[in-house]
Amino acid sequence: MMNVDGAAFFFLYGFSGHSQTVDSLLVFLSIYLPIILVVAAIFYMVLAAYPRREKEAAFISGLLSVALSRVAAGETIRFFLPRERPMFAMHLQPLFPEDSSSFPSGHALALFAVGGMLYAYNKKAGVLFNVLALAVCIARVASGVHYPSDILAGALIGSGCAWLVWQYATPYIRSRLQTLTQ
Repeated sequence: MMNVDGAAFFFLYGFSGHSQTVDSLLVFLSIYLPIILVVAAIFYMVLAAYPRREKEAAFISGLLSVALSRVAAGETIRFFLPRERPMFAMHLQPLFPEDSSSFPSGHALALFAVGGMLYAYNKKAGVLFNVLALAVCIARVASGVHYPSDILAGALIGSGCAWLVWQYATPYIRSRLQTLTQ
């Protein structure tokens, strides 16, 4: 009997390989949309109507969230719990190559860390960013390079790291930036 993770993977992976248009869309969502999202988040914070020091605190907090989720948590988990990507485990043809460990998804870790930080500053912008981040992650499953559980773990860890940074590091960052202006 196939588990839920495998069944969801095969459902989404079933969309690839049948249409060049769909495959091109999946590659765009998987590879190029993450870059666009991060650039858009940076531009949003630069152009937002926050005071300069608050923008600096947001930028530093965002970088810290990504570093904590992607590097500290993600690479530690990958070291202790390496997981073969579905394309290798099941000898499938992905839409693009990936060669690192599958669990947790690095894209989900980073995007949901940024999305969580954006949400802390602007709920509407954060929700929109996270919806688009989810589209990226679903496309990566459909492309054959991740299992749904890789995405779920990455999203939870990334969002959790953003929350931790917002709760504990951002107040400290704000106070340090405040002392620099005095």
